[in-house]
Amino acid sequence: MMKRITLILMIAFILVVGLTTACESANETVNETVNETANETANETVNEPANETVNETMNETVPEEKLTGFAVYDRSQNELKLSEYVTGNKVTMINFWATFCGPCIGEMPELARIEKEYKDKGFEIVGVTTDATDYEKGGLIQDILKDADDILEQTGVEYPICFASADLVGYAQITAVPTTFFVDEKGNLLAGPMLGSKSGEEWERIITGLLDEAD
Repeated sequence: MMKRITLILMIAFILVVGLTTACESANETVNETVNETANETANETVNEPANETVNETMNETVPEEKLTGFAVYDRSQNELKLSEYVTGNKVTMINFWATFCGPCIGEMPELARIEKEYKDKGFEIVGVTTDATDYEKGGLIQDILKDADDILEQTGVEYPICFASADLVGYAQITAVPTTFFVDEKGNLLAGPMLGSKSGEEWERIITGLLDEAD
């Protein structure tokens, strides 16, 4: 009970005060997966995130294969393709986040608002949780699932949330969160990866621009 109260107070503090724009991954297994993937794709350029460029698009850090072809898990631990969340949308925002990440939580109320406002225009957000998966043993970590549920309730998020597989995290080279990609209905990359949180106005400018291009 005390842990739940502490988490709720932490969420409230983050939403009121706000924090820096990105968090490094706290999961050593995730980072090992990313490093192994980077070594296997020696011809790709992997850029270390820098504080001064935390909100800039990092180009050519992800190979051409589609993100949406990789597996994710739903709340019931069923495995499915990320593409199942993308089909039928003109533009989908794929937002990698974690329950320990203040900037991720801080931008979620605005993302929830934007998703509701632009959903009927062919836009959707998919939140991919990176820290609830047990990358060594498999399955989802129940305590972190509960934390995620509390965060979603506190921030008003109603857009789809799924849970990352090791293959997806390694392929996308997620070394910090939030990291965001935009894809079309076929999974083709439209923009990203973008490292760091943004204001609602900044996201709206990006989203409306992509929707205009898709029409």
